[in-house]
Order: sequence, then structure tokens, then C-alpha cells
Amino acid sequence: MAQLTADLRMFRLREEYVIGDFDCGNQDLNDFLLNEAKLFSKYLLSVTYIIEQRGDVVAFFSLSNDKISALFQFDESVLKKGFTGSF
Repeated sequence: MAQLTADLRMFRLREEYVIGDFDCGNQDLNDFLLNEAKLFSKYLLSVTYIIEQRGDVVAFFSLSNDKISALFQFDESVLKKGFTGSF
């Protein structure tokens, strides 16, 4: 397990942030971070977070905007009384 140190910082990727040399060994991930992550954020498709150590990007992750849908079927008596429980 990697040891976390005090010189790590995590922040949300912003348009003005300049990503230096980054190569995680996966061309698709490199391309996303270097060329697409800011655009995805601009169009509200995802938000990317950067983890830096001494000014170098050591990790990143993106959270995609989506939705969770739920369909419920209630007994008519529940609908008449109102739902007071939890999901």
C-alpha cells in the first residue's frame, strides 16, 4: 500500500491549470487528462480531480454526471396514505 505524505494535494481541475508531462502508461487515460478532461468539465459531463506530489501529477480521477433512476410500484393504499418510510 502506498504511503500518503504531507506533500500530496488534491484539487479540482480548472481551465487555467497547466498539466505538465504526464504519462501513466495508458494512452487513452493520458489523452483524456491532457486533451479532454477540461472540455468534459466545461460541458458538465464530468469533473476531474488531480492529485499532485511536489508539483507532479501522480493520480487523477473523474466523476461523471449521470442519474440514478428508480421505478417504484406502490399498493394503492400506500398512495392514499402517503409514503412515510425510507428507500
